[in-house]
Amino acid sequence: MNNCHSNCSPKKGKDMIFLVAAVLLLGVLVGAAAHLTLPVVIPAATAIALWLLVFAVRERRREH
Repeated sequence: MNNCHSNCSPKKGKDMIFLVAAVLLLGVLVGAAAHLTLPVVIPAATAIALWLLVFAVRERRREH
């Protein structure tokens, strides 16, 4: 069954994969943070936060 309404597009699916990958990577990093040193965790968390910020900006631009 297709739950896609008139605003669905293949590009939207790619964006969702982008978001899911970022959240999954963040979850893996948080789980591994107890075993990693702080100099490793901080840059990795910063990179993921930037990745999510880029996603948010792209989504906001597309809505307007």
